[in-house]
Amino acid sequence: MKKLKLIIILLIILTIVVLVSLLFVNKKEESEITDSETPENIEVEIEEEVAEVLLERSDYFTVNTCIREYVNTLNIKNSKYYGYNEEGEYACVVGESEKKENIYNLLSNKYIKENNITINNIYSNINTLEKSMLFSVLDMKNLQNSKLKTYAVHFIIQDMIDYSIIDEQYVVVNIDEKNLTFSIEPLDEEYRNIDEITVNKLEETITKKENNIFTYPTMTNEDVVREYLSLYKKITLGSPKIMYNLLDEEYRDTRFGSLAKYKEYVEQNLQNIKTAMVDKYQIVEQDEYTQYIIIDKKGNYYIFNEKEVMDYSVILDTYTIDTPQFIEKYNSANAQGRMALNLQKFFDAIENNDYNYAYNCLSEGFKNNNFASLESFEAYIRGICYSDLEIEYEEFEEKSGLYTYKIIITNLDDNNPSTIQKTFIMQLNEGTDFELSFDI
Repeated sequence: MKKLKLIIILLIILTIVVLVSLLFVNKKEESEITDSETPENIEVEIEEEVAEVLLERSDYFTVNTCIREYVNTLNIKNSKYYGYNEEGEYACVVGESEKKENIYNLLSNKYIKENNITINNIYSNINTLEKSMLFSVLDMKNLQNSKLKTYAVHFIIQDMIDYSIIDEQYVVVNIDEKNLTFSIEPLDEEYRNIDEITVNKLEETITKKENNIFTYPTMTNEDVVREYLSLYKKITLGSPKIMYNLLDEEYRDTRFGSLAKYKEYVEQNLQNIKTAMVDKYQIVEQDEYTQYIIIDKKGNYYIFNEKEVMDYSVILDTYTIDTPQFIEKYNSANAQGRMALNLQKFFDAIENNDYNYAYNCLSEGFKNNNFASLESFEAYIRGICYSDLEIEYEEFEEKSGLYTYKIIITNLDDNNPSTIQKTFIMQLNEGTDFELSFDI
């Protein structure tokens, strides 16, 4: 009986110990949960996910406006800082502190904090310019931001006189649509691919300052084609290598085949490229891209095939590869029309100094009998045709499966005006292929 009492007492004691232990554990867990939810006891860096979204046309022109203000502000010899002083001399009338403040005002708060930037040390952190510059945007990406509009931008800064590249930069541009303000975050040199750029610490608002305000630019189709031609000119003159890689791949390989050949083309057409201005343009919607066809005042073609904004390829003539429009027109034409279309390609190549294309239009027998080399053909053509031609189509007929066209070629060159008549003989092959000969 005593043993039974003892067992009961031990069980009661054991039960009490277990209950007390469980109560202590619950209190501890409750305390831990409470502590973890107390902001004062914990430091957490919250990162917002950033995803790429499609770039809109308006995005490009708006960001372009902000980059232009940024590049102009980097110019500490900017003309807006100059005027006539008390002595009547034209000189800088703005102090260094104001120039520094103007640059400082355009930088993002994130960039300022991370790099400990002050107005006084701004020149140690930002590369300034000392004369007016051009810039060309090479790539732009829209980054998702729930508070502001944020863009990654890759651009080059170029000398206004010779278009040489002074600097290449990757930046993040933040746009506050509510305040109509923007900020710039220059990126380290480690970024050499715009697709690698992401933003985690996003700004929520941009305070309005004296020079960080933007307005939405007006935008028309003509603005778009002018911008494309301007980009072609600036990039080509600044870096033929960059533009070579922007050429349509099939066109590039067929027309040039190498960067060296393209550089030769640029040198030969340097003046035409510098002075190119939009004369006519056409916008054609294709299945997978939009085609901007631009003709300058000298009749040169610039064709931009745009898949998305800032995702485009360039073609510089209408004869090297057949455009969808040409194929449609060719297939609906009769034999006379097809021969005329092919002859136009032949003479377009000659006017473009592309003697290699014109030489390859000739039939093998005709080449072997008259022009054993490209050089001999080029010398002959240069003697009878110049860079500005007018073609008149006269008599057309078919002979034994071959087609002949008598045409009159007028050289419009002011120094060497002349007119000649020649008969061209053409064999039409499969597709748009043809073989050509003419009377010597």
